[in-house]
Amino acid sequence: GFPPQLPIFRCKPDYNDQNPSNPGTNCKFIINECLAENLNDCDKKAECIDTIDGYECKCKAPYKDEMPESPGRVCRCVI
Repeated sequence: GFPPQLPIFRCKPDYNDQNPSNPGTNCKFIINECLAENLNDCDKKAECIDTIDGYECKCKAPYKDEMPESPGRVCRCVI
């Protein structure tokens, strides 16, 4: 006979698989923190970029980072 077929697990849509080597065992809901101001701490003069496990902030030109260790949180105009 054939070996028994193991079930295949997958994360549902809108969920990210946190453990691809063992699919479907650790699914995390994907949140776009950039859609709501209360979910991110980007400066108003920064662009919020959604990532799989969070978000990034990037100052828009002509603004520059005041705190390069925390990009896009404090943006100042450079003249």
